[in-house]
Amino acid sequence: MLSRWLEKIFFIETLPAEAGAWAPELGPQGVCAEPLLQGIHASVPRDIRGQSASQGFTLKELAVTLVLVAIIGVVVMSRRSTTNYDAYADAETLKGALRNTRTRAMADIVPWSFVVSGQTGTLQRNGVDHSTITFATGGVAAGTVTFSTRGVPSGTMSFAVTDCSYSPVVITPGTGYVP
Repeated sequence: MLSRWLEKIFFIETLPAEAGAWAPELGPQGVCAEPLLQGIHASVPRDIRGQSASQGFTLKELAVTLVLVAIIGVVVMSRRSTTNYDAYADAETLKGALRNTRTRAMADIVPWSFVVSGQTGTLQRNGVDHSTITFATGGVAAGTVTFSTRGVPSGTMSFAVTDCSYSPVVITPGTGYVP
């Protein structure tokens, strides 16, 4: 009973001693010097499938697996659209430009404006162009917002950005805060 239990745990194959595959060493009177090992054919640990436990993955198997994972990764990444990233970048650029316009107006004695038309946004000081930015997608709605010297906005208070998850970019009335 105990030997069967040990065989199951250690995956040891046992054969009768007369099978001739392995015989224990006999002592001087022809008695087995190792009585507990009598009849054990092999003590190499085996896995559930009966294969030697020392086997592992070959270098070729690992290389093929890595190549397949790399190919799948390239295919998945190439199918992703960059339009959403460009729209997100446009929304962040617009927010930064509106915040910059408000800050400049509050630091000056004349109002500042930000004008969006087509694919460009223009920063104006008292109606004169100061600097221009270009949007990547052209999906920003046209409009003009003017900030007073106290930072209070007037004009367009909301700019829609196509394909952006948190569109529109909104300016808080009364304070000019751009979240």
